Amino acid sequence: MPPDLRRTGADPASAGHRSRRERAADRLGAWIVAHPVAIAVGAFLVAAAAVAWSWDRVRIDANTDSLMGTDRPYVARYLGFLREFGDLEYAWIVVDGRGSGGVPRPGSAERAVDLLDARLRGNEGIAEVHSRVTVPEQRRLATWAMPTADLRGLVTARDALPGIASAPGAGTVLADADRRLRSLFEGGLSMPRERAEREAASAMLGLEVLASAAPGAPEGLGSPRESRYLVSDSGNLWFVGILPRKDFSQLEVIDGPLAAIRSAVAEVRAQVPEVEIGLTGKPVLQADEMATTNRDMNLSSIVGLLLCTALFMAVFRGVRLPLMALAAFLVGCALTYAAAALLYGRLNLLSIVFMLVLVGVGLDYGIHMTARYLEARRRVGVLPSVQHMMRTAVPSNLSGALTSAGVFLLAWFTEFQGLRELGVVSGVGLLLTLASIVLVLPALIVIFDHRMARAGPGATPAFFARREPAGVAIDRPGAMRTTAMSVALAVLAALYGLTHLRFETNLLRLQAKGLDSVEWEHRVIDDSAAASWFGASTVDSMDQIPPLVDRLRAHPEVGQVRSVLDAVQQETDERAQLRRQFANAVEARPPAADADTPWGAEELRGAAGRVSELAGHARREAPAAAAGMDGLAGRLRALADLCDPSRHGSDAAAVARASVDEAARRARDSAVLMADGARRTLRDALPEAVRAQMVSPNGRFLVMAHPAEDVWESGPLAAFVAALRDADPDATGVPMTVSESMASMERSFALQAVLATAMVSALLWLDLRNAREALAAIASLAIGVAWTVGLMAALGTTFNLANFFAIPILIGLGIDSAIHITHRAHEGALDLGFGSTRRAVAVTALTTTIGFGALALAHHQGLRSLGIAMAVGSACCMVTAVWTLPALLRVVGLRSRTAPGPA
Repeated sequence: MPPDLRRTGADPASAGHRSRRERAADRLGAWIVAHPVAIAVGAFLVAAAAVAWSWDRVRIDANTDSLMGTDRPYVARYLGFLREFGDLEYAWIVVDGRGSGGVPRPGSAERAVDLLDARLRGNEGIAEVHSRVTVPEQRRLATWAMPTADLRGLVTARDALPGIASAPGAGTVLADADRRLRSLFEGGLSMPRERAEREAASAMLGLEVLASAAPGAPEGLGSPRESRYLVSDSGNLWFVGILPRKDFSQLEVIDGPLAAIRSAVAEVRAQVPEVEIGLTGKPVLQADEMATTNRDMNLSSIVGLLLCTALFMAVFRGVRLPLMALAAFLVGCALTYAAAALLYGRLNLLSIVFMLVLVGVGLDYGIHMTARYLEARRRVGVLPSVQHMMRTAVPSNLSGALTSAGVFLLAWFTEFQGLRELGVVSGVGLLLTLASIVLVLPALIVIFDHRMARAGPGATPAFFARREPAGVAIDRPGAMRTTAMSVALAVLAALYGLTHLRFETNLLRLQAKGLDSVEWEHRVIDDSAAASWFGASTVDSMDQIPPLVDRLRAHPEVGQVRSVLDAVQQETDERAQLRRQFANAVEARPPAADADTPWGAEELRGAAGRVSELAGHARREAPAAAAGMDGLAGRLRALADLCDPSRHGSDAAAVARASVDEAARRARDSAVLMADGARRTLRDALPEAVRAQMVSPNGRFLVMAHPAEDVWESGPLAAFVAALRDADPDATGVPMTVSESMASMERSFALQAVLATAMVSALLWLDLRNAREALAAIASLAIGVAWTVGLMAALGTTFNLANFFAIPILIGLGIDSAIHITHRAHEGALDLGFGSTRRAVAVTALTTTIGFGALALAHHQGLRSLGIAMAVGSACCMVTAVWTLPALLRVVGLRSRTAPGPA
């Protein structure tokens, strides 16, 4: 049993009895001392079982969309959009055809794109690669894209389509067209007008196919002849869109595909050095950010671990007690992991940092208990020191843990899902960590700490066992001066911070400086505003697209607006019928002949003459049609001259004849592909490069509105989102989710701050049973936060989405330290000195400052700012706890309630 407590300085109203918490701590300590092995072994077995049970039940959810609460309307709309249209977040290889000198190199960009496309297709980690709209894709889309008048013309000439679609060469097409012209001259006057028009149109279509081989001729049925690359509006940048397969069950969501993409880029850079090639897009930016933060965290962890180890070695003069505290702490970590499995079954990108919270706050419980134990070991043995530790440290730790955990658990009432899960897991984890340390650490001490059989000097580390120097009592005048100085500094720091500290919302500025993907994102923005961002509006029919586009374009904040009507014509019943007629005509083609009909220059001249004669008959009633026939006749004559060996020689004539045969074969293939596209649904007819961005599998249409300015900045983003909502209240997309998430986080932090203030005040009053003492503790914390804000502003650090959760950690650290100091003051510390408690507060603050301060070495600007905020904040809260708070407690008239005990 511990020796009798000394009553020096105790409050007469409470010196004659122990508090209810002290009695409970005594009973708990006695039980632990009686059964240390069973408790330690049982705790480690439970921890092992918890890890084994939860190992496969906790999945990593690296999807940023999971950070948003599904109960929010804007999130529900966005998730509905994703279900409808699928993943549209592409990685983009960007090829600058101008090269480093800024001078375009003809053909180089296209060559680079072709090489990249060839290397990436077929990679198992890549779902889609898009670099162009191919010739077959353009032909399939032709009947959907051409003007209705041209489609009518094709259908009027449909009698020629079976022959064109089955012709082995130009001779068959020429013979069919010439036969139709002869029939018009021989019996045209007796033909019904509709039949005569069909015959003439069919003849003209066949001859236009052949005439397209003439120099300078307009493209005909055999067009287009070249693929269309994905090029920016300025014409300077070529794009290769890549949809990597994403594995959100690991933090490295696209590491495999990304490595393949970067390897291909490196190879093509070497092969086409005259162009510049980069990689960007949201998946790449997120992957680079994750890789940077992992490297930074590993480096910072090593540096922090080495420095903290050196600190522990200096403070504890050994590793035995720190290892015991660490073992007890790890039991709490294992239980927290199991709690995360039970509560959510996942760890998202925010809640995964719960270990930082436990290390920053939970590990301090072990330091405070160890400090109290070592303080007592200077005079008494192991068992009495353990009971002294339980009686003095456990109540303070309990009050601090309840308050710190409560601050985090209040996140449950906020609307941001990522913050909710971080708060709940961290809050529950702090309570479990406290329970583990309170039970396991004393048991381990009883089992292993047999360094001395009896009390005696020199057996414990001097840091915690050091006696307080003479004259430590805090007098009221000195306390008043300290309070006034602290408040004055807080006011000045708060004013400076509020006028100079800003909240950084541009996520690109949080990335590591010089990151290639960020540089290329800026280059794309400079070239075409913010092409990788778009607002999404969906409609059920094409008729709804034009008025929506007009409303969007009425806003100057909106730049380019894209929809399926950029690729096709407005659908009508007439167009649907015309496409069916065209497809029926092509599909009625006879089997292809084995040999082509002989033909030559004379056959071409004969056809040209008949076309000119027909133009003469039509000149009065249809002058426009007659002019078109005259042009066709001229091209046929020019082609006939090229095919005439007597004029240009046999070799040149053979080349010309081959080009005409090629034009006929192109028309044949084109007709078949056009008929195929006419039979397809619109979505199936669209090219793969744009299909998913225009029509969903269920037939809904997407209108994509791109911003006119750089929406990585909060001002343009807010204006762009407002414009989208004005045009379409149901609009969604990444700009909406980012804007709403930022606003949601701001509201959540404001709500949590209000709730935390109320809860901390209430818990402090319940713990201290004195409003003035509770107010003093809160005031010391507020002063520390004010100093932190001022120093962050002076250091040029911003608040941002990477360091925002430093505030609840600092509140937990600050209030925990304040509770320990206040409880020690109840033991007469204002007159006798704070002993090991003040030193323990300093050690816990130093470990946090070192652990997080090592992040100041990070390349990632967000992590670096987190390190600075935590290092500065923990140092400020430590100073206010050990210097300002005792003065405040003296000013408010705190009187001791219990004696300090054997220490």
